[in-house]
Amino acid sequence: MSLMHACGWSSLRAALIVLAAAPVCVLLARMLGNKEARFLHTGRTIQRLTWTLLLIPFLTPDLLVGYAYGNFSPFPLVRHPWMSELLYGVLLWMKLIPVGAVVMYLTPPAPLTAESIHCRRLSLTARPKTLSTYAVRLGDFVRGPARRMFPALGLIFLLAFQEFELGALLGITAGRVGSPVSWTRTLFEEQQGVIDRLAPLKWTVWPMLFNLAVLIPLIWLISRSRHLTATTEPSRKPVGRIARLSAWCYVATAFILVTVIPLAYVMRESTGGYAALLESREQLSGLSREILVGCAFAGVAAGVAYLIAAVPLIEQTGRRGIGWAKSCTVLLLVPGLAGSLIVGLSILYLFQTDWLNPLYDTPASLGIALVLFLAPRALLLQLLFRAVRPLESGWLARLLSRSTVDQQRQAAGRLLWSIRWSRHYWAMALPAIWAYWDLTSATMLHPSSMVPASVRLYNLMHYGHNAVLSAMTLLAVAVPLILAWFFASLLRPLTGRLV
Repeated sequence: MSLMHACGWSSLRAALIVLAAAPVCVLLARMLGNKEARFLHTGRTIQRLTWTLLLIPFLTPDLLVGYAYGNFSPFPLVRHPWMSELLYGVLLWMKLIPVGAVVMYLTPPAPLTAESIHCRRLSLTARPKTLSTYAVRLGDFVRGPARRMFPALGLIFLLAFQEFELGALLGITAGRVGSPVSWTRTLFEEQQGVIDRLAPLKWTVWPMLFNLAVLIPLIWLISRSRHLTATTEPSRKPVGRIARLSAWCYVATAFILVTVIPLAYVMRESTGGYAALLESREQLSGLSREILVGCAFAGVAAGVAYLIAAVPLIEQTGRRGIGWAKSCTVLLLVPGLAGSLIVGLSILYLFQTDWLNPLYDTPASLGIALVLFLAPRALLLQLLFRAVRPLESGWLARLLSRSTVDQQRQAAGRLLWSIRWSRHYWAMALPAIWAYWDLTSATMLHPSSMVPASVRLYNLMHYGHNAVLSAMTLLAVAVPLILAWFFASLLRPLTGRLV
């Protein structure tokens, strides 16, 4: 299949995922925005549980999911092209719904409220139903309920269209004929071994046209909505029992299919692999070095991306000099929306030119690609953490930190960590985990002496499943999570002492 046809098929799959995800995202966004439950202890506990179970499937590494389902015995028909496509589409649908729900939750209210739309419909009842009447109703829908849906659904389309790791790993077992059709896999395979350094960049024309067809309206809509704020709270209908049950059914199903089953399958398969891995010092030392390399790249890139994403969120309190900095920073957020593969190919071409060629086999190329890839995600996380932080509790904790009693100041420091500073930490830790598992940029741009763990695991997964490889995969998954938990546990008491 040609690259143009692969782009068309990938866009069709992404459009179907968007249509299937829209009602679920609307329902989940209403559940996340339930104001009444925030004042009840049980309601807050359920809300935290909802956030956790909702986001875990999206945060589950695609490498783990694809590796598990590529050889999962209850799905032997994954080798059939249509069954492989169906499984790939369902997994993508379940992984991307949390993104749409969170974006809908963060989107400001639409200019037209439900009350104004209802009044417009009442005024049109006496008129004959002509084409202009339906056009007016369509315009009201676009400026009303759909206004909050378009950014979320556009982002889901982009993520589904640009996905690579999951489809590539499902294709290892299915074979070239039975693997899911994806332009990212087609372009990734065709660019390997090409002598003409400009040829892969020319091949990205068709994918970029599909990306721009969504990006341009999306950016225009966001720019038109920059004056909309959440000061006027939209009227939220109470979530009924059937709707709430349906939402929880999705959350439980996605958590089981995307996270529990792959993790349990790989854990069962890794039995006996740890002993063999410990006996091979060369293999264990190589894996440890590659995990540390991946963590180092991811940590530095996440820190820089966090700083870049924080610039547009700076409040202008009489400081006019930061306006141009915000405009320049917004331009740095756009390339990451084109996807990791296009960003990686562009950086690869730039570092093969004469004036950047001396830096080709250095960490600079991979670091820049990861920063550009992470910047939009870091901005979304910061917006999310700003939306859910309790401002009143933070102000009271700051007042407590001014106490003359040491124990009260330490308690205030721990409270400030939980309320305020922890969100800054996780706004860097989560992008670091994403960068750690980014495969396309790491494969094309890593220095020859610094191979990240994701690249080595992906190459080994082409040779099938075994206990040692499953053990290596679980260790590669566990180490960054343990490091994130360790630094969070270390910083919390340290914050209490520094206040």
